[in-house]
Amino acid sequence: MEVNPKDPKTLMAAVVVVAGALAGGSVLGFTIEPEETTALRVANATLTERASNLEAQVEGLEGRVGVLEEIVADCSRVVAALNTPQ
Repeated sequence: MEVNPKDPKTLMAAVVVVAGALAGGSVLGFTIEPEETTALRVANATLTERASNLEAQVEGLEGRVGVLEEIVADCSRVVAALNTPQ
């Protein structure tokens, strides 16, 4: 298939693409944006995913801390019982 640059259809398509690129918007379903914006979108998605993973890890660690606090309380009761004169 050969593209004729003088064909009005080709010129119109080129004008639409250039206008979309300059506007940084969406043209006929294709999003045309600066590379920096795309990089920021990717960074945002990456950071959002990392934050979700960290939140899940924090919840897991909170459970472990609760178990350790119970163990410390049990140990404190045992030590107190051993230090009580009989």
